[in-house]
Amino acid sequence: MFNKSIREAVHLVTSAMKLYSVNTAFNIALPQKKPQIKELPCLLAMWLSLRMSEVRGLQFRDIHGSTLTVCRSRIYFDGEEHLREVNKTYESTRVLNLPPYIMELIQKVPHEKDTDFVVSMGYQHIKGIFNRSLAKYGLKMRFHDLRHILASVMLALGIPDKYAMERGGWSTPNTLKNIYQHIFSKER
Repeated sequence: MFNKSIREAVHLVTSAMKLYSVNTAFNIALPQKKPQIKELPCLLAMWLSLRMSEVRGLQFRDIHGSTLTVCRSRIYFDGEEHLREVNKTYESTRVLNLPPYIMELIQKVPHEKDTDFVVSMGYQHIKGIFNRSLAKYGLKMRFHDLRHILASVMLALGIPDKYAMERGGWSTPNTLKNIYQHIFSKER
């Protein structure tokens, strides 16, 4: 996000200078953009049942071999980012096995230190990518609905509630069954 602001400022200044015929023969070296894997937040939410705040709070130090520890959240409110070293509930702190294809995507994310975030995108950026991707297919849903999809898929596969609750970080069977699990019709 910071790089975007710098780029916009440089563009504004150079445009103004050109407008007034000021020589713009200087060269500004901008920080290089970090490549981002745009589908990673959605895959983490849909197949590991992570909330947006948990996806954004993941750091490289949370990955041990092929497991991922969900232990913090990064939330956006009042126009600011806030890092919390705790999750929403006690049950939300969990260790999950990473599917190989998600692990491969994570390994492609450049980072310098263990405290770097696996998903460096801001809340609005992830939400925008998600909504634009859905719009291409005429679909509309919330990012949080990806957790509902996983709960429903686990129900359809006959996965016991205890395992589903552990994976999704739900504290009661009532929350899992009455809020998150939905029955798929043949059309779906």
